[in-house]
Amino acid sequence: MSIAQTTRIGIASPHIFPGGKVDMDLVKRFVRRAEDLGYSSLWTQERVIGKPTVLHPTTFLAYLAGQTRTAKLGVSVYVLPRHNPIHLAKAMADIDQMSGGRLILGVGLGNNGDELPLYGSSPERRVARFNEQVAVIRALWTECT
Repeated sequence: MSIAQTTRIGIASPHIFPGGKVDMDLVKRFVRRAEDLGYSSLWTQERVIGKPTVLHPTTFLAYLAGQTRTAKLGVSVYVLPRHNPIHLAKAMADIDQMSGGRLILGVGLGNNGDELPLYGSSPERRVARFNEQVAVIRALWTECT
């Protein structure tokens, strides 16, 4: 088997709109064409504040779940210390169900903790809290029914 037969290639979905106007028709055409061309995954990212206009990954992934059939759907990455792990775990589990098991959840610590107070969180213990949040998400997905 050649590398071309085993290599999976993903592509970023249009989710950033520098002009400010969100064009969902463009997104729909793009992701459907990407699937037709054989891209194995479609990706988005988290940027909550600032410019340009960026779609939130949770709502965007839910939209992509309804527009696609085969491509995996991923976010690279949620800055986990900004989030309540219970709410995030539930939203991601819902999207995984809506997409037929195609979700890829990427989480990260973030560059630094300076912006965390904007999200109601403290920068202290952010690494320990990140590890705890990952453990909570895993437990909710594997131990709770």
